[in-house]
Amino acid sequence: MPQLRSAVRRLLGRSDDSGDTRPKRRYLEDAREGIERVRAAGHDRPILLVMWMYDAENPFQALLTRHAEEAGIVTVGMDRLADLDDPVALPALVALRSSERLIVVLHLHWLARVLRGVNDETEGLERVTSFVAALDAFRMAGGEIIWTVHNVLPHDTAYPALDRALRKAVVARAELVHVLSAGTVEAAASSYEIPAAKVLHLPHPAYLGVYADEVSGAEARKHYGLDEDDVVYGFVGNIRPYKGVDDLLAAFESVNSGPARVDGRRRRLLIAGMPSAHPEIAELLARMERNSDIVVDARRLPAGELSVPLRASDVVVLPHRASLNSGALLLALSLGRPVVAAASPGVTETVGDDAAITFEAGDRGALAQALVVADRLMTPEAGEAALATARQFDPDEISRAFAKALRDRLA
Repeated sequence: MPQLRSAVRRLLGRSDDSGDTRPKRRYLEDAREGIERVRAAGHDRPILLVMWMYDAENPFQALLTRHAEEAGIVTVGMDRLADLDDPVALPALVALRSSERLIVVLHLHWLARVLRGVNDETEGLERVTSFVAALDAFRMAGGEIIWTVHNVLPHDTAYPALDRALRKAVVARAELVHVLSAGTVEAAASSYEIPAAKVLHLPHPAYLGVYADEVSGAEARKHYGLDEDDVVYGFVGNIRPYKGVDDLLAAFESVNSGPARVDGRRRRLLIAGMPSAHPEIAELLARMERNSDIVVDARRLPAGELSVPLRASDVVVLPHRASLNSGALLLALSLGRPVVAAASPGVTETVGDDAAITFEAGDRGALAQALVVADRLMTPEAGEAALATARQFDPDEISRAFAKALRDRLA
């Protein structure tokens, strides 16, 4: 216990007995302030939910936990891998467990960060071993672990065997495994087993009211130089190889070389998002920019502008070659935009054929056919169905259900 108290002092920037000091970590202050708030609200056994890695730019975690404090759950975020390896960080948070009579939970997200930047398999194995050792030390000190499964494996993994081993280790140590789609267990089965007793199934929340949405469809089209009568297929999000933008381009070119719609409207493709540095993407963008029927907005879209390309689109296309869950799907639906999407558990469990057309991932012919059939989605009724679907994934309801599940199963 003296060591843990010393760790707390170091985190707060105070000297310990040896005179050592460390920079103050904001998450420890956030934890203390949150504990005071929930105790004042009448919760005598708080849960401290430490989210790693925390992504302030992605609203998902904030939506999932927006009602956590109503159930006596305090949330704090760690955004560095070093925080988990630091001999001070997690022990200091666990120290609060004894002094404040609370349950301390490490909530893992996006495990791809563990192997990011490694140069070879040896370094990767060292990284995984260190990460798992930190989890073991946390559990030995009395902490609990839960994991939200966003993908079966990272989309662009260079070390699939290590990524599988990491996830097996996490599942073995987790009290709960939060899945966003019921099909996750089956989809992951060839890589790792998720015991049914550990599964907590709550879907991805919609992004209703999250992003600024003050531009009309006409204004959005004018911004991109699109005509009011154009048929616009939109792709919005980071442009990376696994997202199948090359399949979308091939399918669009195939459709566009054939007969126009019966009413003679021009087909257009809008690509908006930050491109990766992959050479394949640079080549793809150059090819698209030579096509006058394609509009490319290749940059990081600020949150305040994210609705603009969506409003400019008749349908949003999600041509991902490999996907389990899709925040882009919920975003499109939240703005009343029907979708053409590669089939995946996250898609087929979320939206019906009144607001979506699905196709087999990686099948360019099927994607081209889906683009043609998508003419039936370009109606007010399809847009209303998309928005109605989003409302079924109300973030307030999902957040309260998540908080209740944690309270019921951990406390």
